[in-house]
Amino acid sequence: MIIDNYETIHDSALKIWIEDIPEPSKVLITSRASDWRKITSITLQGLEDSEALELIRSHSSRRRLPTLAVTSEEQLLPLIRVTAGNPQAIIMALGHIEVGELSLTEVIEDLSLAKSTVDDIFSYLFEESWKHIREDTKRVLMVVPFFANIMSQRALATAAGLSNFRVRAAVEQLTQLMLLDIQQEQIVSIQSYSVHPLTRAFAQTQLGSSPEYEQEARARWSDYYVKFARDHLIRGKQDDRYWSTLVRSGGAMQIDREWLNLLNVLEWADHTKQQQVLIDLVLLLAHYMNRHFHYNEYNERLYYARKAALAAKILNDLESAALLRIDTLGWTLIEKKRLEEAEQEITMGLSIAQTLHPVNPHTIDLLALAHIFLARVFLEQGLLKKAEISMDQATALDSRPVV
Repeated sequence: MIIDNYETIHDSALKIWIEDIPEPSKVLITSRASDWRKITSITLQGLEDSEALELIRSHSSRRRLPTLAVTSEEQLLPLIRVTAGNPQAIIMALGHIEVGELSLTEVIEDLSLAKSTVDDIFSYLFEESWKHIREDTKRVLMVVPFFANIMSQRALATAAGLSNFRVRAAVEQLTQLMLLDIQQEQIVSIQSYSVHPLTRAFAQTQLGSSPEYEQEARARWSDYYVKFARDHLIRGKQDDRYWSTLVRSGGAMQIDREWLNLLNVLEWADHTKQQQVLIDLVLLLAHYMNRHFHYNEYNERLYYARKAALAAKILNDLESAALLRIDTLGWTLIEKKRLEEAEQEITMGLSIAQTLHPVNPHTIDLLALAHIFLARVFLEQGLLKKAEISMDQATALDSRPVV
């Protein structure tokens, strides 16, 4: 297990988990600071001069910086020295030269004044970038922590509340300063970006100082992904956000690409009690999570289905609460052979469904589904008489073939 930039992770459970890793497993941690005791510490050096020069030449060629491409080694070596050969610091320093803010000499002088430690160099580079970037660019950088490892330009634009034209200019400035990295995608029409963990940590700090903006941006970001899931999963009747999202194998490539970002939205909605977002997204993603085996040991489907069922009950969305109990939870638990839990969830869903309008077709369908699933539970347990009673109750209902 390799954990990069450990100091940027804020999760107290992680350290406990690492300390309990059994032999022969190993954990390799990279960090600029450490309070570990039982470790073997290896101090990493920066790039050798030849490697650092090769990095500068390669970057200059790729970014079309002809001046740096022909700059002598003697002029470049001071940059390597002042950054201690740290590749990320070198690249960020070159970004300041690329946008025309500073010359190579000025960058070297300013970094020298920022003391000689890598920590101070990064602090200087980030703070200088923040001072010089436009307001739109700041808005985009502050929403970066919302996303997982990959983010699209459209998603960034929506979260930041900017037009496509304005976000393109902001993203261009961020990529020039090496605060965003362009990802080479197989789908050429979809431009995506990634971010270095140190940049993410800096952006999170800036976001923390703008709580009102974060609240507005989070709402836009979550709305974007609910709509994204709806647009790429619903087939057939657009008014059915559950049964019209049954996913065939290979039929959700767009969701695959954005799964970690969708999971971020689910986690945020759960932790901040955004009940409606949680309900909407779970109902849309339930079948995807089943098809793609997201009811493994972590039980993402089960965990979020339970949370969404509780949220639906709080919002008095009883039809959704019943559906989540009967199908999302009940069917999954049957498949996992957790039959007692399955019976409990389906029975709870059945009780909720029985409070709904009795002549509503959706109510009748839910009641029939609950009895069918209970019959399956009883059959699995060898309780044939109870299964027969449940089957008789199902067939007595004038239900539609929902599934």
